[in-house]
Amino acid sequence: MRCWKLSVFTYNFRSTTNPLPMTIYLKMRKLFLVWMLFLCVPTTVFSQSPAGVPQPKFWFQNTLDASAAYATSSRAGNYFIDATDRFFDALEQYQTESSDGTWFWVLLPKFSVATGTEFARFGDVVINDYGIQVGSSWYNHSYARHTPILLQAHYGGSTAHKVHQRLLTKKGDSSLFDVAEALFFDRVLTEFDRRRVESYLGLKYSLNVTINSTGLWKDYLAAEGDSVWDSQTDTYYNQEVLGLGYDTLSNWYQVQTATNDSDKVIIAVDTVTYLGHQARSALAPGSKAVFSLRKKRQWGTQAPCESHSGYPVIWEGWKFRLNHWGAVNSQFEVLLDGGVVSSGVQHPMVVLSGEGSYVEYLPVRHVGGTLRFTIPLDSISDNTNYYIAMVDSGAVCQSQVIFQTVDEISCGNAAGGAIAAFVAQELLPAQLTITTSGAQQVQTIATSHFEIDGLSKGTYDVHLANGNGLLALSHFELGKDCPCSAEAQWEITQAPSEPRTMASSTITAHPNPAQAGKTVHFEVKSNEAPLRYLIYTRDGRLVTRQDTSNKQWNYTFPVPGTYTVECVLESSTVSAQIIIQ
Repeated sequence: MRCWKLSVFTYNFRSTTNPLPMTIYLKMRKLFLVWMLFLCVPTTVFSQSPAGVPQPKFWFQNTLDASAAYATSSRAGNYFIDATDRFFDALEQYQTESSDGTWFWVLLPKFSVATGTEFARFGDVVINDYGIQVGSSWYNHSYARHTPILLQAHYGGSTAHKVHQRLLTKKGDSSLFDVAEALFFDRVLTEFDRRRVESYLGLKYSLNVTINSTGLWKDYLAAEGDSVWDSQTDTYYNQEVLGLGYDTLSNWYQVQTATNDSDKVIIAVDTVTYLGHQARSALAPGSKAVFSLRKKRQWGTQAPCESHSGYPVIWEGWKFRLNHWGAVNSQFEVLLDGGVVSSGVQHPMVVLSGEGSYVEYLPVRHVGGTLRFTIPLDSISDNTNYYIAMVDSGAVCQSQVIFQTVDEISCGNAAGGAIAAFVAQELLPAQLTITTSGAQQVQTIATSHFEIDGLSKGTYDVHLANGNGLLALSHFELGKDCPCSAEAQWEITQAPSEPRTMASSTITAHPNPAQAGKTVHFEVKSNEAPLRYLIYTRDGRLVTRQDTSNKQWNYTFPVPGTYTVECVLESSTVSAQIIIQ
């Protein structure tokens, strides 16, 4: 209710000077009462402004608390959506005297096939099941059923608004979309303000604005205008962007968020509750935590590699950063639902790493068919990038990073352990950290191939990271069956790729071509003794290395492709190509 507070004067009818006739007084009083009624007509007044953008003419939020949701309720992020007719009912009462406008809608498509059916008209804007029309311009869009979408339109000089002086909405087939939230400003917003509103809606409903074609429009902005996800520095983490926090300007209070796919990732302050619920955890005003997912989607899906006893990365993970978070909360909890984690993951463990040498290993709990882990906040700082990755003792390696151990430790060879490693060139430079009890070494790796020699009996952690986060982690034990021990004194040697010179010797493969999963037999014909065999993918990535002097050996290729097989001899290298179908 909007009412103006008025100062009302009292007229003295008994004044002896120019008395006012009673009939005129009664008419004036009637006009005054009509004026008062006009000033007190019901309207909506917004004490907050979405993303700090003031004076929305229409702001409709159509979300339900989880306790009020029904079985068929649609969902956008961590919010259930109420009936669409409520949106059209609320819209009917609004009018505007402006012929300019900016619209935002968060819609959830409910159809599978587009038939050209119209959902609604909003003045000069038309939304149907295959796109949106603004004035005379059409913009096609391929909607995905049950996948929320953010639409935005702005126009100037609307003929419909100028003539009718109202929003002039026309409802079509309201069953096409559910409406989670809609905003209308009776002016053309600046680019900066439109980006702020898009960011607010994107973080609230887990919508990805990084798909925008224009560079700056990919950024997520806080209501104050600060960037909380930057298209330049965070571009590698652009598949999903989720947010938690408390924006007092928008009245945006989010302690739990979720991805929009059926195999959900749910992230919450303190503890994950049921989907659609926002627990009343205390949050610092102005705080934001933004989580962004790397390009690889599923945990545990990768091309199989050579087996060893390490814990390689099987999910490339999330990057997150806090802004103005404060010290109110102690942890985040993460829930991985359904098929997010591959059934082949045997012993999952989460690695939390930061810029520099900060690494923390987080245990994973199995809870009712889901996996959960917590991120402690006591060591997390504001405006610093942190990375989450999962490792598993049942998987083996990444296709771009391979660690292989050599264990020749004995009482006569106490430093007979070694690691041979390959890192794809596009991941360099990277920082290598090798740790064992009582000793640690950190070194920058600048070449694709490096070796760590002189390792003695013990357990080791090898951690490799670059500016985009954790690349690989390997945990292994050397000299397990050897009773002798020695002090760790290792050396890290970097070298370019093995020389690939041709020799008069030959190497044959049978069968060639071969089927994936079948064993291939190799034989080297040479007067020299072999030192090692190496197999590379077509783009130069090392698949396996075997140190042996045998001139015959077998290998099973699990993945189709074209491979180069090399045998390093005493003074030369011989190679052959094999096709795996």
